[in-house]
Amino acid sequence: MERVIVEKLDWRQCLKTYDSDGTLFFCDPPYIGGDVRSYAAWTPAQMGEFAALIQTVTGDWIITVNDSPANRKLFRFGKQKRITRQRCIANKKADERQRYGELIITKCE
Repeated sequence: MERVIVEKLDWRQCLKTYDSDGTLFFCDPPYIGGDVRSYAAWTPAQMGEFAALIQTVTGDWIITVNDSPANRKLFRFGKQKRITRQRCIANKKADERQRYGELIITKCE
């Protein structure tokens, strides 16, 4: 973690400020759709803006978003892995209703 930088910037400004050949961005934007109570969900248009800009980044990136047909299509330019995970860290039960699909998209060389 010696060279890790955690920033509190608008995501657009963060990508522009730190983009370089040696940069790895980890992006976890707000999900679209679904039952989101702890933050303001993004609209499909906002996710589309993010997808368009991330494609122009020189550095590598890892993105996590909710798994949906729309997101799989929107991020088709990246390597995708579909996973199922527990809803929160405190959910230690094997209750399938407390699980959801997540999509991990990468551009790592």
